[in-house]
Amino acid sequence: MDILSALEGRVINLEESMGGVKETLKVVEEYDDKLDSMRVQLKDNMAETLNSS
Repeated sequence: MDILSALEGRVINLEESMGGVKETLKVVEEYDDKLDSMRVQLKDNMAETLNSS
């Protein structure tokens, strides 16, 4: 195997790994958005509860 073929193989592996990383990042970002929404909702509920007392 020559050097060029070896490098091409590594590039392909890297590209495949990056695809997996991008998918994982997308899932994490979705959960982060959900957590932000829950945080805002909790903050609003706490403010509403404190103001009604």
